[in-house]
Amino acid sequence: MPVIRNIAVLFALYLLATPATWASTLIVCELQGKVLSASANVPLKPVDATSPALTGSSFAMQVSQSKRPAQGRADSGCGEFMDRKVDVVLHVPLAKPLNVGDAVSVRYRYLDGSHTKPVTSYELIQRP
Repeated sequence: MPVIRNIAVLFALYLLATPATWASTLIVCELQGKVLSASANVPLKPVDATSPALTGSSFAMQVSQSKRPAQGRADSGCGEFMDRKVDVVLHVPLAKPLNVGDAVSVRYRYLDGSHTKPVTSYELIQRP
């Protein structure tokens, strides 16, 4: 029986030395719709205490169309955004503000990677 016990100990050591497997999720969708609230510049949360203060833009939009871009990935086909209000925060300030009723296209990205907190980001693709 010492052989079996030695094999069990070696296997346990192998499991401890092997890194855990982590899955990641990436969702990319293109959202089109109308602006519900005019854009405003907002302070963004700093990455750490030494990061400079950053400013972005935020606005609300009503999604009328959503699709998965050709190189994007979204198992759901992005249908969960249809006919929904979405609060968009861009990581860059807009030089020209968006107004209520403006038609916009936004690229939505959601990344839940290994060892990190999930990250949601938006990119303005088309504006008036």
